[in-house]
Amino acid sequence: MVFKESGFSFDFPDDDWQIIRFDQHRYFKILSGAGLKGVDFLGIYQKKRLVFIEVKHFRTPAGKPFKPYPILTNTTEFVQQIEQKYLDSVRLLNIVYQYLRRKWWFRWFEKGTSAFSDTLFQKSSTYFWRQAYLLSQMPEKCQLNLFLEINPYESTLPKNAFFEKVEGLLAGLLEKEVGKVVVGNSKDAFK
Repeated sequence: MVFKESGFSFDFPDDDWQIIRFDQHRYFKILSGAGLKGVDFLGIYQKKRLVFIEVKHFRTPAGKPFKPYPILTNTTEFVQQIEQKYLDSVRLLNIVYQYLRRKWWFRWFEKGTSAFSDTLFQKSSTYFWRQAYLLSQMPEKCQLNLFLEINPYESTLPKNAFFEKVEGLLAGLLEKEVGKVVVGNSKDAFK
């Protein structure tokens, strides 16, 4: 499945991924009015890991005057905003799961979950939300990926060092909430 976000195309092979545009999903849109912020994508990778993906594009277009972006002028504040998006996304998963649990057919679906029904329903939205919720309850199976694009000359640190700094700050803030944090601007950002 291919998605476009912030001027980039992201290809998530169907064999490995179940993925949704989290901040465009109807559940998110209903709850975003309550002040919740969410990541761009939510995916289940190889049925084993819940991946929260945020895309940030901080490049000054050619011919436009350079303006310092918040990530460079106040990296700590930027990282706290990403932390909040992650925490709100987990909250939203809990709210959606509680909403679904009120439906008789969802409770029936959960009781009937077996290897057969998992295979039969694994492409359904219901299955996705249930699996995402279950994985979110195990922080070691959660991963936050921040796809970050900045102009190389905009940071005083080399790009890789800057990514490592942001990754370290996020990992420190979310130490008990997420198993792994990855920051990058290539396919490595999705491993």
